[in-house]
Amino acid sequence: MSPPQSPTKRPWFRFTFPPLRPIFSQNTAVLTPAFTKVDDMLIQRTRSFWRCDKILCPVATTEYCQTMKVTSQKKKNYYERRNTCFGKNKKVLLSKSVLEKGRPYEQIHIIAELHRNGISNTQNVRNIKY
Repeated sequence: MSPPQSPTKRPWFRFTFPPLRPIFSQNTAVLTPAFTKVDDMLIQRTRSFWRCDKILCPVATTEYCQTMKVTSQKKKNYYERRNTCFGKNKKVLLSKSVLEKGRPYEQIHIIAELHRNGISNTQNVRNIKY
């Protein structure tokens, strides 16, 4: 049986690391970005900006952003890209539509949404030959 150690004896090592609390602030969770990327469409939201693919939405009033890429009904070799920022009660705050050159005989229908609370929805139907 070993003799008991005296209470004044200190261990040979010490933890001298500074506390981690000052390094991480309370805003860390708030600043976490939310994003959705489907095909070449990108929706990104941070505390300071909300990018809805080709447009910037107003951060304070936007509830969700929707970007859509579909084969144009008027020109079969083109895609129509629609970006829309929605406020409360599905009110359209900002919208933009652009035609892009696409691949012949390819039909695409992609929808991506990102909501204020971070929930994202995607619907992707592509490579349907007609």
